[in-house]
Amino acid sequence: MAGKTSAARTIAPGIILERDVPVPMPDGVRLAANVFRPAAAGSEAEPAAETLPAILSVTPYGKDKLPDRKFMLLMRLAGVRFGKLDCSRWTGFEAPDPIYWVRQGYVVAQADVRGMHASEGSAGVLSNQDAEDYAALIAWAAAQPWCNGRVGLIGVSYLAMSQFRVAALRPPAIKAICPWEAVTDQFRELAFQDGIPETGFVSTWWKRRLVPAHNKGFPMAEDYPANIERHPLDDDYWAGKRPALEKIDVPALVCAS
Repeated sequence: MAGKTSAARTIAPGIILERDVPVPMPDGVRLAANVFRPAAAGSEAEPAAETLPAILSVTPYGKDKLPDRKFMLLMRLAGVRFGKLDCSRWTGFEAPDPIYWVRQGYVVAQADVRGMHASEGSAGVLSNQDAEDYAALIAWAAAQPWCNGRVGLIGVSYLAMSQFRVAALRPPAIKAICPWEAVTDQFRELAFQDGIPETGFVSTWWKRRLVPAHNKGFPMAEDYPANIERHPLDDDYWAGKRPALEKIDVPALVCAS
């Protein structure tokens, strides 16, 4: 894991951040997580004594990649219309706003997916290994002194698809999920949309977002575009990436657009 865990520090009134907390997986790989939680009254960095429910997400895009406001300004000048955005500067791409949720009485933790950015291991795409890692992350969070043992999940797109995968494993501490804008079948809804090969988004997303961001100390676990070429029909490869939705037994607020 790159670097060392930083000391907790105040980032907003009453809110502290502990960056790059190492979370061990059963196979010894360590994921890197950022934890946002309330500070004790009158303290700059000490956590509050009260235990709280936790909100988690895992991301391939970088838990430390925060909004690029200059880029957003350029997009607005180019004619892109976002509507009204109201989120803190600590909000990662497609991730929950930690400042908002901590002020609502939660601890917020976000981890880099295995093999991406500061997390160790070989990166794949929404694999069984990723789901097992997420379950281990949930168990880790539930056991922390700042958590009351209750964990919820929230996030958009990739951060939503991963929720379906882990919720189907039924980790005991998970109490609810909120997946926004997620496909549940990568074969029919992403790689081959209604049977038509997707020829634009996937290759660009892979080359520009995932490959450059993977942890260079480890090889990639798969070449996703190449695997799409190798698996043009619905086979075991795609079955291995499909969540068992029928096994999900927690409340779910599923949002689409």
